[in-house]
Amino acid sequence: MKITCKPILNQGDTQTHSLCLLLFLHKSMELSSSNYCFDFGSANIRIGAFKSGVLLTEASCAVTFTSEDGERSVVALGNSALEMYGRLPKVLQHSYLVKDGNLVDVESTIELVRQLFIQVQERLLWANQQVTICHSALMNSEERNGFIHLMKLAGVRRVRFVPRVLAIASALELDIQEPQGRCIIDVGAHLTEIGLISCGVVVKSVVLKIGGDTFSQSLVRYLRKKYALEISMRQADRLKEQYGACIVDKQNQTQIEVRGRSLSDNFPALRYLNQSELCQGLQAGLNMWLSAVTEFFEEVPIELSTDIVQTGIYLVGGGSQLDGFDWMLSQRVKFMVFMPDNPAELCITGAGQKI
Repeated sequence: MKITCKPILNQGDTQTHSLCLLLFLHKSMELSSSNYCFDFGSANIRIGAFKSGVLLTEASCAVTFTSEDGERSVVALGNSALEMYGRLPKVLQHSYLVKDGNLVDVESTIELVRQLFIQVQERLLWANQQVTICHSALMNSEERNGFIHLMKLAGVRRVRFVPRVLAIASALELDIQEPQGRCIIDVGAHLTEIGLISCGVVVKSVVLKIGGDTFSQSLVRYLRKKYALEISMRQADRLKEQYGACIVDKQNQTQIEVRGRSLSDNFPALRYLNQSELCQGLQAGLNMWLSAVTEFFEEVPIELSTDIVQTGIYLVGGGSQLDGFDWMLSQRVKFMVFMPDNPAELCITGAGQKI
């Protein structure tokens, strides 16, 4: 049996079909070449887009399984992995993807980035992605290459970088092009970055290895020492976020339920503590943070110091959301301190504006 193929379109129809195909491919390229920005934090990874603000936030952690032959597989990522913290059998490992601004688990981070793209774009395939990554002003070339390699493996075509403090300044709509110093303090989970901006660039910055986790650790030590009660870091974070404050109000007799383990008999224990006691437990960590920040300002050049007296300090980041944090810092450094709305999202919002 002989089969012949006949064209179903004439010449004019073929041209029309080709034109429609080109328009479709062009439109698909526009959709798939959207610019996205990432903020790889120690606690959370955020992805945002221009004029959209923060689209997704996922915990920067993973749960993995390693077989007997050494093959490693991902069991859970992001928020799902965070909920499994402290509840895993020994055959599973819980790990954080980013530590001190550096990638720790590249394979799991690649998988999480791909999942974030799928959730944002609502499709399984994408191409021609362009990504802007927020980074510390002190990022070196090796760390930069690590993020470029990560994004290439995740399917990204082009990677740009923007200093985190400049992105925050953009979100705050500060006029940073003037020869006047402006100070931004970004308090993260593990790190605090202080940046001084003048003439459109970061003229002085420092990254302190102290952040929101330090406050939680302080609460853990306080309860262990005063009440012989052991609680996990995960629970300490929740107590800090719900009831923590920088100012200890001894008249606050609100009873807080705290569950942990008694150090006297290693049995599960339940205690009811005043909210003021929880705030008192945070003080050691807060004082450590204040001392580290104060040392930075002692080394700032005179002209920039006088500028900060006039322009003040902008306090941002997820670790700065304790009640009274801005007042506490203002009392210590004797400068004006401003805390804008949504301090944890400003970095990703500003990076989107710079695309």
